[in-house]
Amino acid sequence: MSSVSRDLPKILLVEDDPATRRVVEQVLRDEGYEVQSQETVGEGLAILTHQTDIGLLLTDVCLPDGTATALAEAARRVSLDLPVVAMSGAADASLAFELARLGVRRFVRKPFTVPELLVALKSAMEEGSPLERVAELAVGQSSLPAAQAQVKGAMVQRAIMRARGNRRRAAQLLGISRQTVHSLVGPRGPRPRSKPLGEVDG
Repeated sequence: MSSVSRDLPKILLVEDDPATRRVVEQVLRDEGYEVQSQETVGEGLAILTHQTDIGLLLTDVCLPDGTATALAEAARRVSLDLPVVAMSGAADASLAFELARLGVRRFVRKPFTVPELLVALKSAMEEGSPLERVAELAVGQSSLPAAQAQVKGAMVQRAIMRARGNRRRAAQLLGISRQTVHSLVGPRGPRPRSKPLGEVDG
């Protein structure tokens, strides 16, 4: 058991699987972290909104009431420097890209070992390179063309949302032509997502 250090951040753990939550929480406490555990997006949002002492967010990607995107957005509002680590058996490339864009610094693939988790937490606290983690997540789960298509689709959809439905403005945000936007999303909306990279474990 590691000695408790006052320099270690308080971790908000959001994981709906009871067994995984108990194990991860115990591992973190053994390493000297103070941990607050929750099961859902809603519960996690309440903590991030009302508590100011959270130093790191560790969350499952898929939760009963939504995905980690809402938590990542909330963490970003709290502080752009708040490290976020996501846990997932696998994930759709577009979802992984969106999480990375929102500031998720590391992805830990389930099942993971204790050293893998601790290294991810340490790395997230020391530095952040979220887009590299998307590439790491996609390797072995999706072909390069498929991953590129999913990332393009996610970027276009986000740009359209930011432009409030104005495709000309969305094209300007992306540095592409309006015709390219139309070809990616179609005349009536986004094309269906391609097959996910794999099933999320837990």
